[in-house]
Amino acid sequence: MKVVPGTKQFDGSITADTMSLNDAMLLRPEISNKVVELFKNQCSLTAFLQSRGKTKKDIGNSDTFKIDNVYGNTKIMWPLIGYPEKLVHQTRAVTVGGSTPANGTQVGLAQAEFEIYIDDPYFNPGDIVTLEDRFKQIYIKTEPFPIAPGEWRYTAVINGNNLTNYILYDASTPSTGLLLGIGHEMGRMSTKFREMSLTGYESHNYPEWYSNRMCIQRIKASISGSAFKSKMWIEHNGTMMYWNLQEYRLMQKAHLFRENDCIYGMATTDVNDVNYVFDEDGKPVQSGDGILEQIDGSLKRNYTLEPDGTISIDYIDDLLQDCKLMAGSDGVIEVVMAGGQAATGAFERTMRNIYKYEPSMITKKTSAGLEVGADFVAYYHNGVRMIPLQCSAFDAPNLPSTYNSLTGRRNESYRMMALNTGIVDGGDNNIEMVTLGNGMGNRAFTKKYINGMESAVGDTNLASTSLDGLAIQVLMETGVLVRNPFTCGMLELFDSRS
Repeated sequence: MKVVPGTKQFDGSITADTMSLNDAMLLRPEISNKVVELFKNQCSLTAFLQSRGKTKKDIGNSDTFKIDNVYGNTKIMWPLIGYPEKLVHQTRAVTVGGSTPANGTQVGLAQAEFEIYIDDPYFNPGDIVTLEDRFKQIYIKTEPFPIAPGEWRYTAVINGNNLTNYILYDASTPSTGLLLGIGHEMGRMSTKFREMSLTGYESHNYPEWYSNRMCIQRIKASISGSAFKSKMWIEHNGTMMYWNLQEYRLMQKAHLFRENDCIYGMATTDVNDVNYVFDEDGKPVQSGDGILEQIDGSLKRNYTLEPDGTISIDYIDDLLQDCKLMAGSDGVIEVVMAGGQAATGAFERTMRNIYKYEPSMITKKTSAGLEVGADFVAYYHNGVRMIPLQCSAFDAPNLPSTYNSLTGRRNESYRMMALNTGIVDGGDNNIEMVTLGNGMGNRAFTKKYINGMESAVGDTNLASTSLDGLAIQVLMETGVLVRNPFTCGMLELFDSRS
């Protein structure tokens, strides 16, 4: 679907024998999903997902999704695919015999028992748990004992055969002396059991269920009777259709808002369904996280520019290697490098340096013969197909941004997401736009006319208001999900002031 360029104008005073876009969408509702293609320069990410069929409408309870059918509840849950193990965090300092040790205590010396406290009953007897110093390991002796909401106690000893090993506890030196202190991480490395042991244990991390919420957005435009005569031509699959110019601009703005929310959206409700934003009537306003908030924090990195304006390929390699990327059906890993103009420009220069030639020297065949000059649409590097995608949300002139002290350009323009848009276990899309629906229609995009003296579709003598024109309202209830947040990452330019 595209806007027909040139000076050809639609004369609103002449009856058209061509179908209007509004009529076409009533006859074939699927056309409405294609409208975003008209705004792909401003909404490149959602247009890309739509073009690849990475959308799901009217979802219901299944093995793939869980929804709460309570009226007015916009909550949605999906299985979060990730690493088969996870980290836990200590909720308080280690104790020895039930008491907090003094600074300088050599915890665990000579295989002495001690107690640890964590936020998840994830460990089992026989587990070997490593601390933030990988060579400081402990052996879990007991099953978890609940001592408070969200807190469990275990008894443990030092792992190994050296009776002189210990773990120093010293609150005055947090970096080295608080490996067994509040907030520090622990992770299961392996298990150890005696011969003829009675049983093994299970603790499951994969998959967990991630909860998010739909975001309801609304926008309105009033069009005067005179302005309603301004039409434009739209072409879809070779068919010419006309559309109102002001309605086109309203839809452009609506799609722009949806694109911004898919990228930057922030949840207003926590995992315990506690809401934090309310309207002036005291009613809860609910929305979910966008893609950036769903990406795991360990995969959000800084980078610096080389003197020639390129990004060191090491930054890209390190990020992609740390992401747990999953191959698509053709065995090729596909990652969309979606960033601002500055980020995608630096990325393109980096890749062209690797390939050592300019795309302007590539020939392509057209109906008129051969043309010199073609854009790269994808790059292959280390078994990964990388698709550069410029996202206008990162360059939006209407959204504020800090300016980089090194380059003078907007920092947001240097932000880039590495999004694995392939297929995960079970055949589902890793990144997908979703809407709950209401059983009677598609709430991903609902548009209604409030007729005044001017009617939108058809000829009628009835009006809802006496306005010399009509009003259009758009309502969208959509969300975006990332099934495996460990397959996506983010790069942003380092600013020396931060």
